[in-house]
Amino acid sequence: MASRFESDVLDVMRARAPLNLEKATAIADQFGEKPRAIVAAAIRAGIPYEKAAKRSKDGSPVVRKEALVDAISDKLGVQLDGLEKATKTSLQVLLNAIN
Repeated sequence: MASRFESDVLDVMRARAPLNLEKATAIADQFGEKPRAIVAAAIRAGIPYEKAAKRSKDGSPVVRKEALVDAISDKLGVQLDGLEKATKTSLQVLLNAIN
């Protein structure tokens, strides 16, 4: 698929690979484009792009319930069946309490 970007833009993207949102924003400012357009063009051109890690509403990294259950089980040294059905908030409180 042909890109709407000229080869000089693609050359800069390849030179700065792997791209992330910060690098894409800098390239977009340099060429007067939108960062998302740079990201999309990089992905279409097969240039490596590293997604930002998912964050929760408060800015902390997302922790899966399975990881919390595993941490609790490891800390207590027992396998607790059914614990994965508890709310994430409850699991976090329990883990904090046993630490």
